[in-house]
Amino acid sequence: MTIMLTDTTQVHLIGYAGRDGANVNVLGAVLRDTPDGLWYVSYRVRYIVDDKLDDSSKDHKSWYTVPSRDHADEPASLGRAFRLMLCNATALLGIDETVLVVDGGRDRTLELLATQPWFHSAIGKVN
Repeated sequence: MTIMLTDTTQVHLIGYAGRDGANVNVLGAVLRDTPDGLWYVSYRVRYIVDDKLDDSSKDHKSWYTVPSRDHADEPASLGRAFRLMLCNATALLGIDETVLVVDGGRDRTLELLATQPWFHSAIGKVN
């Protein structure tokens, strides 16, 4: 599983907790798939086993999704909950946290992510 960005995806924020040399990192986002869709949090915890970034890596990755209950769950409230989880991860694991407030679509998201040293992407057509 990955965070998929399409023409209709809207992203409120993206968060990352990790650092060079640490054996764990967390990456996630508050997003919705369509402009009128429900917001949700999608994040993964990665336990690093090797230094490979492709599919041959033996790293253990666990993905989680926290859906909103209805349209009353605004992205800001989900963002606060996700940021609290990241804050706890940084305190417990001794890693650093980065939060990027996007409030935009795919292009704005990729523009902000491209400035981050921890960001790696694969661009391709999804079947």
